[in-house]
Amino acid sequence: MGGGSLYRLRFQAVRELLSLDRHWWLVDARDQVLGRMAVQVATYLMGRHKPYAWPHVNEMPGDHVVVVNARHVAMTGKKLQQKLYRHHTGYPGGLKSELAHSLLARQPGRVVEHAVRGMLPRNPTREWIMAERLHVYPDEHHPHGGQQPIPLRPVWRRVGRSGRLDETDDRRHAEAVEDAWNRVVATAMPPRVAEMVQAARREVGLGEDKSEK
Repeated sequence: MGGGSLYRLRFQAVRELLSLDRHWWLVDARDQVLGRMAVQVATYLMGRHKPYAWPHVNEMPGDHVVVVNARHVAMTGKKLQQKLYRHHTGYPGGLKSELAHSLLARQPGRVVEHAVRGMLPRNPTREWIMAERLHVYPDEHHPHGGQQPIPLRPVWRRVGRSGRLDETDDRRHAEAVEDAWNRVVATAMPPRVAEMVQAARREVGLGEDKSEK
């Protein structure tokens, strides 16, 4: 067996490990500034927070993000009373516009989705990411408890004219991230990679390589 074939098997094993490294993150939008929160959400959706987000290894390295309390998101300045959201129905004269406070009261999820969509690259995968990996809910209840989403540290919470950060959120986020990183390290240990290489060799009928043990 040539070195190139062994390299390909190793590459496939690492690629499979990276594809399995998919986490769920929880963002509490209450009192968070919409734009700054959207930047953080888009970063995790694209996988830019991962040091191994290589396009040639994993085309979709991003994670799932659950946003709760979307109706309580904050906007700076006078955007809540002045910002307009526009869309076209496709028919002549079908341009529709709605103020931010009206849309936020009627469909708060659309406000968050509109902000996050603007932070993602304009390519064919943008709508797929929005549909498959972004989950927005107006209140604190969501059906993704089984995935055990990791709470993300708030970027900036606005209360009146000042911002505040809850130390409890910071500590819980640090503990959750450390636990998730330990799981990733345990999965990507050399014995696990060697085991996956041996499994790939058996699938292609090459048998086990004694040197890999």
